[in-house]
Amino acid sequence: MNKKLENPVYQFALDGDGRLRAEQFAVRDLVSEYGSPLNIISQNQLIWNLRTLKESFARHWQGAVRILPAIKCNTSLALCKVMAAETDGCDLFSEGEMISALESGFKPEFLSLNGNSKLTADMAFLTQAIEKGVRITLDDKAEFEAIETIARNLNTTAKIRLRVRPTFPGMDEPSDFSPDAPIPSEIATFAYKAGIPTEDVIGLGKKAVDSKHIDLTGLHLHLGRHCSGMKFWQVAMRGYARLIADLKQCWDGWEPKELDIGGGFSQQFDPMISVKKKQAENKELIWLSRISKLGGLFGNTFRYKLLGSLINFSHGAIRKKTPFDLTEDPSPSLDEYGKTAGYLKAALEKLGIGAGDITLELEPGRAIFGSAAVHVCQVSFIKQQTKPFPWRWIVTDTTDYWLVGGGHAPNYPIVVDGKPLEKYPEQQRMVADIVGKSCGPDRIIGNSCQPGDIEPGDLLTFIGTGAYQEMQSPNFNSMGRPATVLVYGDKKGLIRRRESNEDVLSREMIPEWLNAD
Repeated sequence: MNKKLENPVYQFALDGDGRLRAEQFAVRDLVSEYGSPLNIISQNQLIWNLRTLKESFARHWQGAVRILPAIKCNTSLALCKVMAAETDGCDLFSEGEMISALESGFKPEFLSLNGNSKLTADMAFLTQAIEKGVRITLDDKAEFEAIETIARNLNTTAKIRLRVRPTFPGMDEPSDFSPDAPIPSEIATFAYKAGIPTEDVIGLGKKAVDSKHIDLTGLHLHLGRHCSGMKFWQVAMRGYARLIADLKQCWDGWEPKELDIGGGFSQQFDPMISVKKKQAENKELIWLSRISKLGGLFGNTFRYKLLGSLINFSHGAIRKKTPFDLTEDPSPSLDEYGKTAGYLKAALEKLGIGAGDITLELEPGRAIFGSAAVHVCQVSFIKQQTKPFPWRWIVTDTTDYWLVGGGHAPNYPIVVDGKPLEKYPEQQRMVADIVGKSCGPDRIIGNSCQPGDIEPGDLLTFIGTGAYQEMQSPNFNSMGRPATVLVYGDKKGLIRRRESNEDVLSREMIPEWLNAD
């Protein structure tokens, strides 16, 4: 039986000198040993996130609860091994992820193969999954015939779930996935490609129930991280329950043995830019543009002076804001998200379906991985201009291409090692864009408030970079990607080495005719 972590606090913390620590290690020492930039992952934080979700959902559900981490967030074999020791299965999407899951010790019968990548020309991927007893979540009716045929030829039974697309009346809060053009979350969920249209699900379920080579174990729903608040989940679970009840009626009383609610829960220190924040930024830029045009009527000298005054005024307000605090998290807690199970249970019971015999599964990604990692980089130099209007850039040795993950441009909390911002009065702070080393715009964080004495060599740490960021990092500009180190109490070790130039070019090939004399 796993024990609760003895110290369930955030594993990245400042010591008395304002130095950032990752569990028992000083971040500065890890960078000295492994280089910059560097990804650092806390094993204790990863485990605590997973256990907290399991315990919180179990408190609100009558039957069994199973956590299936979405390993697409990070398919590191080391991290998969850590989680396989904590839970039986995981969510996976591709053949590569299935290989990682099986090699790491997850049990095949508790894997959840999702997505629209299962049908291949030779059906080898799907055949392997069925042979090993992996549960398959259908994303389209076209997958059914292939799965049933393979199962029949193997003289076995394929376990399947149907990914559904319920309606969600009342889900009118704007989706954070489209902050520039606020769209109600219900419409955003319909725009998402995943899931089987309800008109197809009805007939498909009847075929599955009647098939000798198919075991329809349950239903699957995954909406993604549209909103951080709990109202979204209340509405989502009501819509899910209504569809479950409708399908029970269409399928002659069939009831699910498993219900999967996917993921989409916010991580601690959620970096995803909210609709409200983006709307405020856009409004400010629009007014700045209008004032710039108006000022131009009096000549460019006046226009630039006016813009400079407005920018200085804006920066003054930014310097007054309360600094980020590693001990306080404004997002809903992982414990609070457990109420989602209660929402579904209550909605089902209201429709005459008991939850006691149903296993509830969830497939969290960012909620497990996100807060378990940080990304550390070094300041290369500070660049600033005073004319025609003021601007500063803190240039680092990383790039935003290694920090954008999960389908959104994040706004990470930042800690400067040894220089906690709360120790700097307003007049000793600076506002600057934090930028990277690629040839792109590479504006990692705009209008960031930082210590006024920040200088080359200082270490900047982006908090909460464990969800998708590493997996979606490219080799733009033929740059080798950073190393990743895992810490666990007083233990540390590389789980991905830094890429060399040889690694970056290792896939290159030159056709014979280009080498001809």
